[in-house]
Amino acid sequence: MRAGRLRHRVVVERATDGTDAYGDQVQTWTTLATVWAGIEPLSGREYLSAAHIQADVSTRIVLRGIPGVTLTPKDRIRYGARLFDIKQIVDQNAENVELQLLTQERFG
Repeated sequence: MRAGRLRHRVVVERATDGTDAYGDQVQTWTTLATVWAGIEPLSGREYLSAAHIQADVSTRIVLRGIPGVTLTPKDRIRYGARLFDIKQIVDQNAENVELQLLTQERFG
């Protein structure tokens, strides 16, 4: 993998369940790692739903494997104020060297 391709600093986060002061369950996000990644838009569309225009953007995020961390579709990627939900993880050669994450950007 060429290092120049990985020019975006992203944060890999995992959801954790906890309780608030009232005993209600809340979901918080914990940082697993901060890594260099490549962000490549794949497709985008707009559609009308419930009388509002919605956006759907598919993005490929490429990063090196993170030692000791196994990513799952329950994790997410944060790049600045942008959030990406992981839809699929492609591990070339099953060696955890280069991961391609097919993601959907979260809006709103």
